[in-house]
Amino acid sequence: MHEYLLCVDYETSGIDVRINKAQPLSVGAVVVDTKTLAVVDKAYFECQFEVDRFEWDSHAEKIHGLSIEHLSKQPTMTDAATELFAFIIKYFSGNCKITVIGHNPHFDTRCLDLWMDEIGVNLRLSHRKIDTFSIGFAVFAAEHSDALFKHVGLKRNAHNALEDAEATVAALQLARKVGKIYQALLEEQLIKSE
Repeated sequence: MHEYLLCVDYETSGIDVRINKAQPLSVGAVVVDTKTLAVVDKAYFECQFEVDRFEWDSHAEKIHGLSIEHLSKQPTMTDAATELFAFIIKYFSGNCKITVIGHNPHFDTRCLDLWMDEIGVNLRLSHRKIDTFSIGFAVFAAEHSDALFKHVGLKRNAHNALEDAEATVAALQLARKVGKIYQALLEEQLIKSE
């Protein structure tokens, strides 16, 4: 594995993310040390909503709170994607494959691919993804992100892509701590049984 992992979280104009459907509007990106899970760097970008190209779902706006008016003052999707790529390439250059962390990594990598397609970039994403929904369900019986993220102290109103990416990383760090506690308990039992 590469020395870093990349956590991305997108907020979108709807659930069906693809050309001529829902548009990725904002992204939180967090670079994480693979061994320690410590946060190395983070970034947040928003882009304009392209009215003539994508669909807008008012339910999505209620979730993330980003209005078309607010987004009209942001960079274009091409410019935001260029800034995101510049952030990513600082940590994932050359031939390395990027392992993505996400609460729903398949959705977020679809958004990431759409942004990168805007600038003609094909990121080398690993087939392995770290899915905190699965981890949260298995370890904490959390059936959705709010249930998991409360364990790391996040109380959400509107979903913010960077806050959600940070909470996703914090959930992964918490799961690692739980694993270490379990390992220590097993070692203690083995010592007592000798």
